[in-house]
Amino acid sequence: PARTDDAYLLWFNERGEPMSQPEWEDPGTRVVQVLLGSPDGANDGLLVFNGSGENRRIILPPARWRAGTGSGAERELFELLFTSSLIGDRRRGAKIRGGEQDMIGAWSVGVYTI
Repeated sequence: PARTDDAYLLWFNERGEPMSQPEWEDPGTRVVQVLLGSPDGANDGLLVFNGSGENRRIILPPARWRAGTGSGAERELFELLFTSSLIGDRRRGAKIRGGEQDMIGAWSVGVYTI
């Protein structure tokens, strides 16, 4: 995970764990999550990319990974704002706690706010 004083950008696998070097190098890694935001927490969000042809269960990153970012890490709920997947489209507005499961459709992107 990379972080500056102005913002943070943290990369996670589909299990909600920080990406490891072997995962970065594995061409079979098809799902990644990017947690990003600003120090005041006003622009915090999560992008989930599924580059596989299958719907996948994911675990959203727990709030503990945001501790120390200055981003209002006490907020634990992710709200689904947008998805390019038909299976997720009807779920817009759903709120999921960090550390819990969600579904990302095949060949799609999900955008959450915190």
